[in-house]
Amino acid sequence: MKKVADLKSQIQRSADEHYNKGLSYYQKHLIRKARKEFLLTLYYHPDHKEALDYVKNKLHGEEFLSYEVKEGDTLKDIAQKNYNDPQKDFLIAYFNDLGKDRQLVPKMILKIPILEFTRPRSPMDQKELPMDEKGEIVDTRETLNRAKVAYRARDYPQAASLSQKILEYVPEDKEARELLNESCYQLGKSLGLKKKYEEALTLLNQVELGYKDVRKIIITMKKQLAEVHYVDGVKYFTEEELEKAIQEWDKTLLLDPNHPKARGDIENARNLLKKLKDFK
Repeated sequence: MKKVADLKSQIQRSADEHYNKGLSYYQKHLIRKARKEFLLTLYYHPDHKEALDYVKNKLHGEEFLSYEVKEGDTLKDIAQKNYNDPQKDFLIAYFNDLGKDRQLVPKMILKIPILEFTRPRSPMDQKELPMDEKGEIVDTRETLNRAKVAYRARDYPQAASLSQKILEYVPEDKEARELLNESCYQLGKSLGLKKKYEEALTLLNQVELGYKDVRKIIITMKKQLAEVHYVDGVKYFTEEELEKAIQEWDKTLLLDPNHPKARGDIENARNLLKKLKDFK
């Protein structure tokens, strides 16, 4: 019994210590640091009313993701998916004003608070974490949270970069794959509208082919890029730079094998080159 009491006392001290740090940061207007300390308070003491009040009502900013409830979801399931920790279900319940007995309905949209701290880990936890080339632990959950924040801010390059980093260590991470798909998809479409087709295709080729309409977009952009090369070939042809024209039309056919003119123009240019050589 004494060991249990000692443990409870230690947990309470840790919660109080982080709460007081949070208050100090908040009074100094260091909001991100305050948020981290209040969230650590809640890790040790989930029912800490003052810390919950600060996190929910006094720390402003876009610190949420949206989650659409799926058939069979529970709060613990959703906490596991988003935080890799089912015990953080109380945070989701609190931020969405859900009572303990509230049933989740499919397609319900929940606010998921973004956590910017890493929960304390036991030595057993650390053994399961991936290591980088220096032998240091890579916290993929923290990196995923940063990727989500970047995505919410429409910083798609950063979101894609962070998601790719996670997948290097945990290739089966579905959330990271989804973020990479969506970030590259959005970036690729944006670059396509700016007619930067090569850059767009490089990004879109990182997206899984079954994702949204990416297959159709890739086909369309390949044809658009093929036409760019075809027009460049025509310019070279009119300037009598036949070899460069052929190179451009070859690129056209690689991208669009059924291009209506490129194949015939290549044949015509090669015949002209042969005649010029014979003439010399």
